[in-house]
Formats: sequence, structure tokens, C-alpha cells
Amino acid sequence: MKSSADKNYPTTGTKIRDYFHVQNEYSLIPGTRNKPKVPPQKVDADRQFQFDENRVYDGPDRITRIMLISAPCNVKQAISNLLIELKGDVHQIRYKPTQRKNSKAEKMFPGVPAVLCPEGLMRSIRHGLKKCEKALCSAKKFSIDANMTRYDLPLPIMNGYFKQVTPPKAPSDSESKEHSLNKISEFKKNGCKMFVIEYDPIDKRQMTPVWALFIDSGEMERILGIRVKLQVIPPPGERDPNSITKNRRYCKHHVNYSSKVRYVQHKTVINLDHAVTLAMTDGTAPPRTVSTLRQ
Repeated sequence: MKSSADKNYPTTGTKIRDYFHVQNEYSLIPGTRNKPKVPPQKVDADRQFQFDENRVYDGPDRITRIMLISAPCNVKQAISNLLIELKGDVHQIRYKPTQRKNSKAEKMFPGVPAVLCPEGLMRSIRHGLKKCEKALCSAKKFSIDANMTRYDLPLPIMNGYFKQVTPPKAPSDSESKEHSLNKISEFKKNGCKMFVIEYDPIDKRQMTPVWALFIDSGEMERILGIRVKLQVIPPPGERDPNSITKNRRYCKHHVNYSSKVRYVQHKTVINLDHAVTLAMTDGTAPPRTVSTLRQ
């Protein structure tokens, strides 16, 4: 039977999943199911590999190319959707987060649940940081030239993502038991994924006063929540026992808080603070000229 409403039905698996819940969605992606493994190559008593004419070829079976992309959306989710649509095709695409050249992980934010969209978080954080930088320029906290140039210049390039964090080893057994994560079921299930921001260390001097105002003004808590903490990632080899204890305490706080968060996902909402111009369908004057989804 055909109906005039047939044209309104979704024709792709991606759109169908917007209306129906699919459990274990990752199993729809090609290559995620278990495959029989080829037996390892035989070795002799001297641990030297032996030749075997019956051995099945287990070398590379595809040509791989790497592309660096960015988009105003959740790129990882978009690629996952594309993978499902390409099922059965000879072409495959994979998502792999990469660190920008000349960049270093500088800030870590315990208390930000990993269920949030990293692209949306970075947009809101950059908006808040630029707002603080403009406030510093208006208050003439920089040199005369800097106050004039930094007001309209964009912020340095920053990249934000969620990363699995392994707590550092405790300096004592008693402290290891006090802040242990192994007894928390949420940690055993999902690990400890924290939001991390990386940028070029050369921009650290420029961003230090901006980050300070971002924290002191309450802008960080307004964007990331009242349970958020900020931890500066130290260079390798410069961590003292006090910072180890603090890091383990933050990890436990993050896992406990994340396990209690309940969320509702709106796939069509990109940024609640994005300003848009209002217009009435009947042609009358709107109550305000500019508004945001949060208002």
C-alpha cells in the first residue's frame, strides 16, 4: 500500500534512529563484531619466526588516508552515522581525535559530565573567555596597544575533548584506599573521562589573565556547572605529592558526580547562547530584536 504520507518517512538509518531507540548502536557499525583471528606465527626455541606455507595472509588489507577536518557539529557522531550508511560498501571511514601541532593539554575540568557535547562546550567556553578579555580591555588592564588590538582579535586556537584519565599512583597505601576508584561501579563501567583543553604553550602568557577573570567572575561555573573544578596540567616530571592527592580527589569527585547526572539530548540544539534575530510570522514587531534559546 502506498500513501501520500510516505514521503515523510525517513529513508536513512540515521534519521530512523531519531525516532526509535536502538540498543547497542555501535553493533550496527561494520567492523565492530568479533571476527575469527588468524593463529599467531610459529616460533622456534630461539624465538625466531618460522615459515609456514599453509599460513593465511594476515597483513594489511586496505589503503588508509588521513584527513584533518573540523565542523560546527559533533564530528564523531556524524562519522558514526555515515559508517552505518556505508555498511557493505568497500569504503570505510574512522574517527580519530588528533592533537594540534605545537599544542599541549593545559587545562582539565573535573565535574563536567562526558555526556555533554565537546563542540558545544568549546563554543560556550570561547564565548565566555572572549567576553572576559573584552572586559579586561575595557578596564584598561593591558598596555595601550594591547587594549586596542585584543578587543577585536579572535582568541588563540584551542581544542577541547573528553579524555580517559588514569589517576596517578598514591604516595601511600592509606591514601590509595581513601581515594580509590575501583569500588565505584561507574568507574568500572565508563572509566574517568574528563574534559581537557589544549592550546599552544606560547599563548599561555596571553591567556593567563583571561582565565583568571573567567574563573573569578563566575563565568566558568555558569557555563560548566557549579560542581566544576579547574586543574592545570603540569609538565611531565614536575608533579609533587600534594598535586597527586588533589588529582586523585578530583577524579573521585568527577566519577561520583557524573554517575548522578541525568540528561535529555536535543540533537537540533547547537548552542543555547547563540544570538538570533527575531521575526514574527504575522509581520508584527517582535517583543525584542535579538534573543537566544536560553531566553
